[in-house]
Amino acid sequence: MDKNIKWQKTGKILKILFSLFLFVCVILVLKINLPSVLVFIKNIPVVYIFSALLVYLLAVFVASIKWRLFLPNYSIRRILRYTFVGQFYSVILPGQFVGEAAKAYRLGAVNKNLEEVGASVLLDKATGILGILIVAFVGIVFTGSFLPPALLYIILFGLIICVLVLLLLRREEVYVFVHRKILSAEDRHLALNSFLRFIRIFVEHWHEYSRRTGRLLLSVFAGVIYQLLIVALIAILASGLNIYLSFFDWSWIFGIVSVSVFIPVTIGGIGLREGVFVGLLSLLHVSPELAVSLSLASFAFQLLGALIGGTFEAMELKNR
Repeated sequence: MDKNIKWQKTGKILKILFSLFLFVCVILVLKINLPSVLVFIKNIPVVYIFSALLVYLLAVFVASIKWRLFLPNYSIRRILRYTFVGQFYSVILPGQFVGEAAKAYRLGAVNKNLEEVGASVLLDKATGILGILIVAFVGIVFTGSFLPPALLYIILFGLIICVLVLLLLRREEVYVFVHRKILSAEDRHLALNSFLRFIRIFVEHWHEYSRRTGRLLLSVFAGVIYQLLIVALIAILASGLNIYLSFFDWSWIFGIVSVSVFIPVTIGGIGLREGVFVGLLSLLHVSPELAVSLSLASFAFQLLGALIGGTFEAMELKNR
């Protein structure tokens, strides 16, 4: 156990160092003038920051309503609380998927229904990614900018894969096949019985959730609304930095950024986010300094959510 904890701590330290290394590489390789970046951020008018804050809070509320579609027995207040908690873990742990897993564990462990909460979180994230890709696809189709055709095909491929994964266990024959295989494994591998039982119950809940067509479609719709709000936040901050692109452009740009930070290679997406922003905005002739400024300004709102979530976690630990 001590050895596993030691490896986990070592891995986390390495990912923090890699995040900083990647961020420094972006700065040095692209010869970005950091003082200029700080000046750009400092000069964002307060009205833009306040407007972006309102949009951010509305987006978090929409995300909470979206998640609650799969956990109707929980109050919106409790779901909202753990939505912020998820943001906290998404910042301090590598990759948003790891943060979502931590959120599921925290809520599920409290109520001893980890499998149900885990399935709801995974399905919520799947419909969220689908929402991201829908908004990005529409943006890239209707943008007036000349872009590499490969971008459209990549997003379309992602859409197809996401739909297939989302509906895979919806089909009865697939579910029965998977369920029988897990039951058979439980009988043959007694040492893994607890883990396999968790997977089986998780699959059962996933199957049940995926068959609720109305809620599934509502979740995808809420995912689209959430992504549109976040794109609006980015557009507001960009306007404050005097970066003027169409809403369609911001839709596909931030869609790709959003998917990229799911990759669990850096803490809070630091370095990776900046690199993707710089690369994509360079296609539209936006300077690297402005691209990094926008990335850091948007990350500030993620840090705000993490601070709120961390406060909730500290309060809960204190009350135990």
